Amino acid sequence: MLDESLRSLIALHGVGETRSGGILIVDDEQPNLIVLRNFLEAGYRVYEAQAGARALEIARATDLDVVITDQRMPEMSGVELLEQIRNLKPDVAGIVLTGFTDPPALMITGRPLAGVTSKESLERVAQLVDFPAFRRQQAEARAQGRYLGIGVATFIEAAPGPRSPEVPSGPMGTESMRLRLEEDGIVALFTGQMPHGQSHQTTLAQIAADEFGVPFEQVRIVVGDTDVVPFGLTGGSRSATMTGGVTLHGARQLKAKVLDFAAHLMEASAQDLLITDGNVWVRGDPASAIAVSEVARRAASGQFGADVDAKLEVGGLGMLTVDVVFGGMWYVIADAQALGFSLEASEAKELSIVGESIRRAAREQLLCVHPENPEVAGVSIVQIAEQWRGVGEVSKNAVVVAPGRLDRSATGTGLSARMAGLHARGMMRVGETMTHASVIGSTFEGRIASETTVGGRPAIVPSIRGSAWITGITQVLVDPTDPFPEGYLLSDTWPYGYVCVQYGVLRGEGRAERAIFVVDQQGILRYIDIHDIAEQPPTDKIMEALDKLR
Repeated sequence: MLDESLRSLIALHGVGETRSGGILIVDDEQPNLIVLRNFLEAGYRVYEAQAGARALEIARATDLDVVITDQRMPEMSGVELLEQIRNLKPDVAGIVLTGFTDPPALMITGRPLAGVTSKESLERVAQLVDFPAFRRQQAEARAQGRYLGIGVATFIEAAPGPRSPEVPSGPMGTESMRLRLEEDGIVALFTGQMPHGQSHQTTLAQIAADEFGVPFEQVRIVVGDTDVVPFGLTGGSRSATMTGGVTLHGARQLKAKVLDFAAHLMEASAQDLLITDGNVWVRGDPASAIAVSEVARRAASGQFGADVDAKLEVGGLGMLTVDVVFGGMWYVIADAQALGFSLEASEAKELSIVGESIRRAAREQLLCVHPENPEVAGVSIVQIAEQWRGVGEVSKNAVVVAPGRLDRSATGTGLSARMAGLHARGMMRVGETMTHASVIGSTFEGRIASETTVGGRPAIVPSIRGSAWITGITQVLVDPTDPFPEGYLLSDTWPYGYVCVQYGVLRGEGRAERAIFVVDQQGILRYIDIHDIAEQPPTDKIMEALDKLR
């Protein structure tokens, strides 16, 4: 059967009504065009040529309506051949094919072309427009000395969306969201979108409700509160595609986590559980249903806590195996070797970025609640640790705190969490010791002093020893006439991506040098430019520093 794109091309040129002329097919390999010949032989005169010279001979000796050729001819291009044929027969309609391959997956700019419908658009035009009738009108106009033409084109309209992993997406190509199941069974969705008449609340609630399995009224959309919503922006027709997509996938992740928890409560496999109308039930046994609010309440009560070998999916990193352990705060402990780190000071920037990515993913996917204090919930800190070297030995680690800052300390809470995790694995016992070292070489020594329970869960009592040095004494005063004795808070007014550009003096080794410091939104020092400039901050140098980071 003739390829539909060729049907459309033939229709566009008005061939098919009178069948008075012939069609010349020029192709050196005769790929899918042979299918076209079978179709056209029903009424057209069909000529074939495998080279340009033969095609020109046919054009001189026959009456042609259409020439179909491949652009990739060995002697000349399809366009060049068509021009030569039109020198002989000016009224010939020409179709130059570029091949019947699938459309490219990527544009040269890096944007993916998934779901592009150029071919289908062309076919639809051929269905809607009466091209044979237009050809009659065109002939009548030409007899009167008027020239009518018709052109058809398809185009791709740029829209925000994700690019390939090799191409930076920028702020318009990424979207984040947080979803949480409250104890009252409400699915709370926190989005950085700022609706102003587009009905985001309705659209996103419908997607989340359908995917998670609760009534529409059981979804709450939170927007506009910068204390709780992630960064985002509205514009460029991106809300439905980007935010709708992240709502769909976020609801799936939350649902999977709820089913995992419910599987423990109901003593069933998570694969056998369903969520419909706000209830979790075993497939084929509606009487087993419990409300999702009950699952959330039991989770908040502390029934779900520390976990070793938990699975965590992190964007750009894949599926990680981590430990979730409490050491004064909830830690995720990830394997440095699996992430490609040797835990050196030179890796500080990369450690901070990866650690923050892990923390954000853990906040969404790993529910952990202190068994005696439900307000202490959710992963708040990440430890990237090397393989444990054994009792009494020194093991390196890097601790990343929100929002993406590397702690220069070996961290007492981190060491406590590491020993608790090793104890849970049976690798450390009461009285045994280990030492934690940071990326700058500072250390803390730890010992498991005793075993205990907290809220019915196994726990340890750690003992930590380390050193600290006083580097300064600061006096803070509050003037009774100060109208802002507790300080003030304003929304961020710095350009996107950088929150601090400072001009200061570096002193050392008997000399002083001026320097520009640039700190990003995660508090990471991104750039230092040292000058020998005496007085005023060099504006051009500051802009140069920013340009290097864009």
